[in-house]
Amino acid sequence: RSPCSLPGTCWSGSRIPGRGHRAGRECAKIRRPLVDCYTWLGVFGWSEARQAMPQARQAANRALKLDETLAAAHVSLGYVKALYDWDWRGAEREFKRALQLSPGDADGHFAYSVTYLTPLGRLDEALTEIQRALALDPLSPYKITAAGMIYSDRREYDRAVEQYRKAIELDPKFYHAYDELRGVETMRGRRAAVDAVMQAMRAAFPNVDDASVRARLAAQQGRQAEARGLIENWIREGNRTERPGKSCYAAQVYASIGEKDLAMKWLERAYEERNPLLAYAKVMPFYDTLRSDPRFAKLLKHLGLAA
Repeated sequence: RSPCSLPGTCWSGSRIPGRGHRAGRECAKIRRPLVDCYTWLGVFGWSEARQAMPQARQAANRALKLDETLAAAHVSLGYVKALYDWDWRGAEREFKRALQLSPGDADGHFAYSVTYLTPLGRLDEALTEIQRALALDPLSPYKITAAGMIYSDRREYDRAVEQYRKAIELDPKFYHAYDELRGVETMRGRRAAVDAVMQAMRAAFPNVDDASVRARLAAQQGRQAEARGLIENWIREGNRTERPGKSCYAAQVYASIGEKDLAMKWLERAYEERNPLLAYAKVMPFYDTLRSDPRFAKLLKHLGLAA
């Protein structure tokens, strides 16, 4: 899960003068992108979750105070409840209210699929719901990529790859699809496929970071010390640039190379930071090496994701 698939645009949350219900509704509509901007900045680590997500909640609640029937604001509040509060009942309530108000909203179906059904491990339902979103918005690269992520969480990697390639074909500059494709092929140890994806990424984007990929490939080849060194260098660079949100990414890489203690250390830090990507701990393949660890089971319980 990486930061280039934002399903909304950045809103402006400033107060807009106006009178009556219509003015209030228009003000509520204009608030929407700000909520999504705050939310996704926090989810993908471009802003501290403890700063971004409360701002998203505040903006969504203000929009709903102006107009409770604004489906998009319910979706935005559902994001916060799922990905920051880990309040699954509250998130379900918001998403279902949004779909009741606007059943033809593709983004509502996307949200319900990706940030509620998927984290809970209800992957058959998640796939059905993302297919509904795609029926309404079939040319959306981020929704197609989301379908690929659900297939990946179902361990149906060939189907996941098909979706990622479809998204790239639609938008050759859609970084998120490349990143997910690279992750699946790395996880499967398909070095030639990884090299091909990396070549395409370098052609499309400047400064592509491949440290985590090289670490995983090194570990697969038995070069554990090299793998650890690559991750440590990546973490040091993250500290140098003071980028927040790196805890889950570090945990994923350590788990994928079999460093369980280090993976749990970073997961515990992510929990303290309320890192939104923890919502996917139950389903992400990167954490499969940790599933028998009692510490991981305890974490899932704290997240409300225990079986």
